[in-house]
Amino acid sequence: MSKNDRFRNRVWDSMLNKYLHENEYYISSWGGIGFFNHEGRGEFDPNRYIKQQSTGLKDMNGKLIFQGDRVEATFTKRTIEFKDGGFGWQAISHDGFVKINQEMASRFRIIGNIYEHKHL
Repeated sequence: MSKNDRFRNRVWDSMLNKYLHENEYYISSWGGIGFFNHEGRGEFDPNRYIKQQSTGLKDMNGKLIFQGDRVEATFTKRTIEFKDGGFGWQAISHDGFVKINQEMASRFRIIGNIYEHKHL
């Protein structure tokens, strides 16, 4: 894992139903989503644009796992969330939140995300 992987983000445009390219936005120091254009810079509408943070962890194929990704392990599919200062998923079989680490993540395969693959 690269030290910078943990601090990467991706941004979903809920109006156009697509992810923005990394050169189309920046994340401000306070966590807002901003943009540059010929008139200067500005803030994106937080109701339209959704920021997803990288977990800093990679799946079995070496693909970086982000908040909102749907992952599959041997017998289960889960959606990655951020809660209580960590990334993981809400456990169905018992109460609580299961935080993931790289050892666990390396057994997952990303199968989609909550925006592009709502059917998963």
